[in-house]
Amino acid sequence: MLPAKSMFAKSYHLSQEAIALYVDALKLSKIDQLPEELLIHVADCERCKTEITELFSLLDEQKYSREEVHPYFDKGVGEKTRRSWQAYRIAAILALGIGFGAIFYYLAVVKVEQSTMIPAQASKRDEVSKEGTSVAEKKPERAEQPAKELFAGNFIESPNLEDLVNNELRSSEIQVLSPLNGAVVGKRLQFEWRGDSKGPFVLQLLTNTDKVLVSRTVSEPRLVLGIQLTPGLYYWKLESAGELSYVGKFFVK
Repeated sequence: MLPAKSMFAKSYHLSQEAIALYVDALKLSKIDQLPEELLIHVADCERCKTEITELFSLLDEQKYSREEVHPYFDKGVGEKTRRSWQAYRIAAILALGIGFGAIFYYLAVVKVEQSTMIPAQASKRDEVSKEGTSVAEKKPERAEQPAKELFAGNFIESPNLEDLVNNELRSSEIQVLSPLNGAVVGKRLQFEWRGDSKGPFVLQLLTNTDKVLVSRTVSEPRLVLGIQLTPGLYYWKLESAGELSYVGKFFVK
């Protein structure tokens, strides 16, 4: 298990190892196995959420094998497998560090160089501005576009799950109290329902790409998840007595 002292840096934010572990948990749908102290911090810290989101985006195309033993989430891991996961985590942290290094270089070096180029650069900007666009106007547009496209993709409806929601495949014995279908939720993610059906119930939380983030079996008609979700569209399924009782959706903005 990750030692508590290595979970946070001297700045009282998550260490790079803890950020990499959080991304591992997202990739492997094991977010509920992370320490509660880590989950609470991420839920309230915008800086750490940003670093996690950026590292997750960098590794978006990287496929994680659920059959491979993870040194934190799985017990009895061999030394060879442990070294493999540690090497991968180091590579992920370096990728995140390179990204922040590039941003720092741009802010600390390129900006200074631009401010020292007085007459020549000023005349070039004037010439470009006559054509209706300036260099300064174009850079933010290119930088912001990928982020907009990334988050826009999180709100695309899932054809498979949307059909289940629209067909209202819910049991007449179950009345959902929270979250209501299509609702926008805040930091507190609470699922609650009532009816004649008795537990156990199986609740699954899915992304808009049909990926299962959480799967829990509960005996009571209520579940509160202490996780922080990135903005997007999410679906959830409720099963009772081995049958699908309800499929709903909600938004995180």
